[in-house]
Amino acid sequence: MAVENLVLDRLAIIGNVRVYSRRPSFLAVPEQNLAWPFGDWKLECRADNLVVTAGKVLVAKMLMDESGFDTGLTRIEVGTGTTSPALGDIALVTATVRKTIISSPIRTGNVVEYRAFFPAADITANLRETGIFGHSTAGAGLGSGELFARTLITFNNATSPADATIVWTLTFG
Repeated sequence: MAVENLVLDRLAIIGNVRVYSRRPSFLAVPEQNLAWPFGDWKLECRADNLVVTAGKVLVAKMLMDESGFDTGLTRIEVGTGTTSPALGDIALVTATVRKTIISSPIRTGNVVEYRAFFPAADITANLRETGIFGHSTAGAGLGSGELFARTLITFNNATSPADATIVWTLTFG
């Protein structure tokens, strides 16, 4: 086949983040052992993410089945940093809270969705950044593991704390 007949196909990883909130789950009626109706989830913000260089290396190492890279993406972290994401980022600027991705990621064709739940009591801050992390070293400690992607968000949860669910959607194509 001649080179001029080749069709170049590039693998792109495009992602976005959505932050949803609802009335805090800690509101309860103790004497009746009943929880308040929490209400519907409300979309607070949406932002496109930047897959950082470390995230691209993470994918390459997963494809090679290198040791420690068989766990995929497992943690979502939020923080108060306001510095724009850059390819060289390896952590959030000012990380505050990290949660494990709940249940299994949802995959539909070439689209994968990751979710993490943040109770209101854990995120009483003006959240401005979020990141998703992978590798077997991605534990409960802030900044541990390999940063895959990072983005800036706008979710002020300081004055009227609400529960939040952060949804990362990654499209491979």
